[in-house]
Amino acid sequence: MQIFNMADALSRAGDDKEFLLQLINYLQNTYLVYINRAAESIEADNLSSASKEIHSLKGALLNLGAEKAGHCAKEIEAALKANENKIDLDQLKALVEEFLHYANQQLNS
Repeated sequence: MQIFNMADALSRAGDDKEFLLQLINYLQNTYLVYINRAAESIEADNLSSASKEIHSLKGALLNLGAEKAGHCAKEIEAALKANENKIDLDQLKALVEEFLHYANQQLNS
């Protein structure tokens, strides 16, 4: 499992590197919204809402080639669906940040 599967991400973006960078920049500007809403939902014991936020983020991550972060989001989503409310979103946040750094580095070199 890779931090950034650039070949897959480029393929999904129609081999348009600039478009992929735009999508990654959009994720960079929005991922904390999903994580924060999920955290608020978990705190309010609304695990269904938290699951939906993580599901949306998971889809974006996997479509952008963020394999490790996407897998982490998938595990969190499954835990939420199993009604587990002791979820630590810090690991997901760290993996998304690692992906964003690595992807921007790879695409801008």
